[in-house]
Amino acid sequence: MELLKKYPGRVFEFMGYLKDKKDLPRDMHVISRNHPLKADQIKKKFQLVEKGQEYLLATTLQKDKKVMMLTRRIY
Repeated sequence: MELLKKYPGRVFEFMGYLKDKKDLPRDMHVISRNHPLKADQIKKKFQLVEKGQEYLLATTLQKDKKVMMLTRRIY
């Protein structure tokens, strides 16, 4: 996979969907887009500390399906 170095945004590697909160590392950033819970609410609910390269992306997919994706920031 060729990465575009001039891409103006952040690039993430998809690691999987969050199925069980027991699998969730405690050190990760949170991004919430089109999800009923805001990033601060998710951090408080799962007791997360923002550090490291891992990100939890919370969003809503087609047919109003709410998901949380585990990702790692590439750059």
